[in-house]
Amino acid sequence: MKTYQSGKSNLLFIIIAIAAIAVGFLAQLSNNPDENAPEFEKTILLPQPKPLTMVPFKSHLDQPFNATDWLGRWSIVFYGFTNCPDVCPTTMQTLKQVKAELVAAGVWQNYRVIMVSVDPQRDTTERLAQYVPFFDSEFIGLRAESESTTEFAKQMGILFISGEDSGDANYDVDHSASIILIDPDARYAGVMTAPHKAETMVGDLIKLAKYRPAPVDSMPTPNPASTEVNTVTKPLSFDVNAQDNAIQISNAWIRPAPSSARSMAAYLDITNNSSKDIVFTSVEAEGFSMSMLHETVTENDMTSMQHLDQVSVPAGHTVHFAPMGKHIMLMQPDKPLQLGEATQITLVTDDGQRISQRVEVRTPEIK
Repeated sequence: MKTYQSGKSNLLFIIIAIAAIAVGFLAQLSNNPDENAPEFEKTILLPQPKPLTMVPFKSHLDQPFNATDWLGRWSIVFYGFTNCPDVCPTTMQTLKQVKAELVAAGVWQNYRVIMVSVDPQRDTTERLAQYVPFFDSEFIGLRAESESTTEFAKQMGILFISGEDSGDANYDVDHSASIILIDPDARYAGVMTAPHKAETMVGDLIKLAKYRPAPVDSMPTPNPASTEVNTVTKPLSFDVNAQDNAIQISNAWIRPAPSSARSMAAYLDITNNSSKDIVFTSVEAEGFSMSMLHETVTENDMTSMQHLDQVSVPAGHTVHFAPMGKHIMLMQPDKPLQLGEATQITLVTDDGQRISQRVEVRTPEIK
């Protein structure tokens, strides 16, 4: 079986680079802090925004995105990639909710959301055009050649490291979890630290809009359609192995993904009602070439996905598979799964038991 796991050969480089970036960032923060700045919960503003050296990006609409295109509004910048099954879609969905609440608060005109690809080798303009608008039609996707993206990201302390390719362009990209704020003058102005919660981000961004609003003459007329918020469907609960109810699976759902996506993620809760520990060592899914147990890990602002050889569910306990944590990675679908469609997922224990359940693609519940 092929493996899909992040390479860790550059760990020392990552640690050194993060330490250097942290020292530089703290030095900037200590330089004449603004006493009039509001108290943010998760946002850190630089006392003096840092001018950026721009690079030649292209948008998901295959149009140049130049230095002047960064002007006029605050840019909420997330670095991610379209093959990411958990971290990136979770963050993009959170940003969609943030936008909806900023629209309701009457301050969205100060902002825009930009996703910069850290995987330009696979993230073509066409893939970004299918991926980014899937979350919101106003969001912008950007890509550049690897050298240019690296040059741009380093100015803001963003790191990304590609893992080893196990074949068929299957590799992960470890990347910084922070969201960057670029001000209406196209300067690096601040950072929103992970983890990202919609409620916290909204509170900070409302304060920021009042503290440093975008220029009035740069604010476009809001799109009425953008104020609509998708109805959230709560996941259903299922009982598996009903004969003795030893294992109960609940809150099982698959995250929706663009039709071009080569990977998806499934989440569920596994409750062990028996008197002995149960160990799951593999997973299978109908309609996908590969599936495996995975976990998202965030350390020192770097997010990565790790293959899990096994997941143990102690007797009388529940193990949660949830966004930004443990999840079932589903790769290379035979055909795209749309909202409301389902596939059968089978969990296999170390003693050969097979526990199967039909799991539906559902809209995630934003908290």
